[in-house]
Amino acid sequence: RLACVGAHELAHALIAHLLGYSSSIKVQLFGLSSTNSPGLHDSPSAAALVRHSGWMFSVLLAMAATLLGLSLGPLAVVWLTAFDALHTDLLGGGSRGCTNLCGNFGLLILDSAATHLVKKIL
Repeated sequence: RLACVGAHELAHALIAHLLGYSSSIKVQLFGLSSTNSPGLHDSPSAAALVRHSGWMFSVLLAMAATLLGLSLGPLAVVWLTAFDALHTDLLGGGSRGCTNLCGNFGLLILDSAATHLVKKIL
């Protein structure tokens, strides 16, 4: 999961870099990961490109993993990251100005599925 989330955040940072913005990436084992690109909020079109690069990369990675026939475990992780990216980047569930917050979709699913168990584990 860390590799998928890290690659997702790198996609944000790469596009920001290509557009002339610096970025810092924070990837956590549990919780939110983020890419911060100071000044990006000054250009709505650049911010949109950086934000959408994450979900596009993650969905393409998941499609490639499916076509390559990865086993169920790794495939599930790649698709979870893709759904997470759709939630945060496409639907705006994790954007704050020049920071793209990613990684809470899975926790939302777990929380609604078994609140008492998830809170006990965390």
